[in-house]
Amino acid sequence: LPLSDPPAPDADPATVAAAFSASEQKLSEFSFKQFSNFRPALAEPEADIGRLLAHLSRPDLPTGLAVLCLRCLRLLCRHRPNLEACDPARFLEAGLACLLDRSGLADLADGGKAEPQQRPVEEVTESLMCLCNLGIQLDGLVQRLVDLRCPAALLRRAAGLTAESLELDWPAFDLRLLFLLAAKCPAARQDLRLHRRGVAQLTQLLQLASEPPLLSDKRCDLLGDLVKVLYTLAAGTAGPGDKDDSLAEGEETAFHQLAGLLRRLLLADCTSPDRRDRLTQHCVSLLLCLPRDSFDRLLSEDVPAAASSAASTASNFEGKGVEAIDVVLNLLDTRLALFSASCTADPAAVAAVLPAGVSLTGGALENLVPVLSALFEACRSSRTIRRYCKHRLLPRRSSDQMAQLPEEGASMRSRLCRTLTHPCTQAADMAASLVHALCKASIAKAVRHTGYGNFAGFLARRGLLAAGPSAGDSTVYSSDSSGDGEDEDEDDGAGAADQQGGAADGDKANGAASWSYNPVTGRREPPRPDPTAGMTEEQKEFEVHRIMQAIDRLQATGVISPAVIGEDGRPCPVSHPLELMDRLAEQSGGKRREGGGGEESSDSDG
Repeated sequence: LPLSDPPAPDADPATVAAAFSASEQKLSEFSFKQFSNFRPALAEPEADIGRLLAHLSRPDLPTGLAVLCLRCLRLLCRHRPNLEACDPARFLEAGLACLLDRSGLADLADGGKAEPQQRPVEEVTESLMCLCNLGIQLDGLVQRLVDLRCPAALLRRAAGLTAESLELDWPAFDLRLLFLLAAKCPAARQDLRLHRRGVAQLTQLLQLASEPPLLSDKRCDLLGDLVKVLYTLAAGTAGPGDKDDSLAEGEETAFHQLAGLLRRLLLADCTSPDRRDRLTQHCVSLLLCLPRDSFDRLLSEDVPAAASSAASTASNFEGKGVEAIDVVLNLLDTRLALFSASCTADPAAVAAVLPAGVSLTGGALENLVPVLSALFEACRSSRTIRRYCKHRLLPRRSSDQMAQLPEEGASMRSRLCRTLTHPCTQAADMAASLVHALCKASIAKAVRHTGYGNFAGFLARRGLLAAGPSAGDSTVYSSDSSGDGEDEDEDDGAGAADQQGGAADGDKANGAASWSYNPVTGRREPPRPDPTAGMTEEQKEFEVHRIMQAIDRLQATGVISPAVIGEDGRPCPVSHPLELMDRLAEQSGGKRREGGGGEESSDSDG
């Protein structure tokens, strides 16, 4: 690092000015060269960083040189070995003192009223960026900042932001540092939320920051950081499954207000499609923290009857505005397409499904699961949201569509069904949970929409293989769905499509037998010829023995593992195919499971 020791405090002012000017020129050249080097290494990191801190400790340091020293320190803090070579105790004490003072947090942490506007904006911004880098690289720094009451100081400063100060650079780094401290320290997270009304104060800031009709890139980044802080405070202590008494005092109103603000953000206009996509993803993650009675705030007020006379429009459904839900569903469509494309390991396939101007941040899985989870909770919490999501995700199928497998095609239903059988059980289980919620926890309805083969994995993981078609947590839907004619009006009906499609196919085939609905594949199929037609009893017995020997060989080589449904509703392996036949005979001799193939083809509820 081309930096010499600072001049003595009692040196001649001209000498001090000349030394500072020379240092400023050298550091400017160094920072320009190293700016693109993400991890600049030093030959003597402890001495070089020590000289930077010695300069920063000088109260007479010119602003330009202070900014350059902070910028160089920020660049060097990217490389962990540079920090590990320093004495931890000395660095934490001397370094934190300088950075907290330059960022304006020292006085706030002590209860003062120092405002960052009284300090150079670049100096405050660079100091906060240094603290963020150090918090990521040094394990002990976060706890030290918490001990110095920095989270409370950051929250206090965030609550005092104005519309003018939001246009500056440092508020975004205030929020990033607050997110880092809250995410890494549970004690700080609890203190901010339970004792300092963090959710309520940051919700007010969110309202102020989301007021512009067109959000710039800088404002989108700030809103994204703010939403992440709110998620960190709310996650794990309140959510859709929690009771109202788990909320801190005054938080119920704050969460209701937050739901309305999230609707505003989901519908906001942004100058950049990429920022729009990231902000929507952050908002969807925060939806998971809302109490159940807040999800209806995502819907607009009642739409006049004349505007919602049609069954469904682009923005109205059953007299409610569902524009925000449309945004989430469109995001789900994109994430499902990305998830399917990522399985091919072809970058070109991933780029082809990305919207114009959007770059994917993070993996396809971590972008998909929060969207599925948010829609799952919203569907369990709001009748209107659930009915509209089912209208979009599981629409009524025509007779031609009933002849296709549910996973075939490029629709959201098809992509959702393909996700059900994905090797990643996290995505598969969440997709199946969403389908389960859309069908009001009815196994028979979910199987009709997806096919038993696609949905069997979810049933096995949940121990529902031996359950009836109506088993599940259906009581959560009884209070808002019973007696409203939903089953008749909403579901598409495999049986109805089967009858219509069968008649049409019969006409095309000049009186041929109609196709029948196969609940395993989830589609209508032509009648198959009887493979045993024309066989004698001896020939049939020979084929049975041949099949049993083939199953035995497959089991012995580990290709398959025959199983029956155990008492817990999960697959129970059997040791020999003969045991499989005996267990199946016992089960078929008892009460037959409801929702068989005949019911699948005759029930009018899909």
